[in-house]
Amino acid sequence: PSPNFILEGTQSEVNDPVTLDLVEPQNSEVVLDKSHCYIGDRGGDSLNITPEQAASCTKLSLRRNYIRNADTLLAAISPVSLTWLCLSANALTAVPECVGKMVNLRHLYLCNNKISVIENVNGFKHLETLELRHNQISKVDDGCLASLNKLKTLTLSSNNISTFSPNVFPTSLTLSNPRVI
Repeated sequence: PSPNFILEGTQSEVNDPVTLDLVEPQNSEVVLDKSHCYIGDRGGDSLNITPEQAASCTKLSLRRNYIRNADTLLAAISPVSLTWLCLSANALTAVPECVGKMVNLRHLYLCNNKISVIENVNGFKHLETLELRHNQISKVDDGCLASLNKLKTLTLSSNNISTFSPNVFPTSLTLSNPRVI
């Protein structure tokens, strides 16, 4: 049975933990919530979904599953249909390569992982939200985000970032509080 709700995160202050609420999906959305299934902890490499779900899934939450490598898990999902992906609170050390093939992705949540380098995100034409808070990022390389022309929200708080260049950011992003904490 497909779930009737999705998880969306909100945060009231920079250092507050993410608060997740159940939100009813829109009519045309096919949502799969595989949060808290402990997929990675079991050493699983399958989402156990039907081919129909894989082909039509628009939103997917794999939050809190102890996943170290999401490429195998996400191979079953159509890279064209997915617009919202949450891989937060796992054990990822890098942005999964397969994410770069998700051409219509608009929202990507990678909070609370072990990511140290921002990569595999530069090809997104539609990405509006990129959440990378609470990782192990220490620097943001020139140009790694520059082509994300539709980006509206970028969250890098609670990392160990010591320096970054203004050339890092796409022109679509207006810095409301440009400081490194």
